[in-house]
Amino acid sequence: MYNSRNGSIWISLLLIFLGVTILLGVIFPQVKVWALIWPLFILIPGIAFELSFFHRPAPLRAGLLVPGGILCTIGLLFLFLGFTDYAYMAFLWPVFILAPAVGLFQLYLFGMRIPALMIPVSILSIISAFFFMLSMSSTAPGALVFGAFLIFVGIVILSGVFRKKY
Repeated sequence: MYNSRNGSIWISLLLIFLGVTILLGVIFPQVKVWALIWPLFILIPGIAFELSFFHRPAPLRAGLLVPGGILCTIGLLFLFLGFTDYAYMAFLWPVFILAPAVGLFQLYLFGMRIPALMIPVSILSIISAFFFMLSMSSTAPGALVFGAFLIFVGIVILSGVFRKKY
């Protein structure tokens, strides 16, 4: 049940937290305080969705894990990027494609295990992995891994083409 006193306490704490964050940003401009704080506005609701399911798990409530998985994945990505001053964004952007796959996979694991859910999970994961490898191929080690992966996939496909069918 909603209690207006509890709501007022949370709003007050949020305002104090935001005020302290703004003051710290002014006092210590070299520290990008806001870049480390704003991802929490994505991550915390995601954690709330996750906890609301795991507090009372039931297959019908597993739908809470889809937005929870998406928000947690994206929130953690932005938190990491904030700590690294967005230096790795050029390589990690495929996580945005992967985030729905994480939420849907959780729905599959903790829901009713509907096999059809694995189709979008697989498609999104493969697309994300492809673009992750493609973005990593701009570096020498990444190009080696991506090139070797493409050769491996080509050999696997060829081996299936020339395999005798009995």
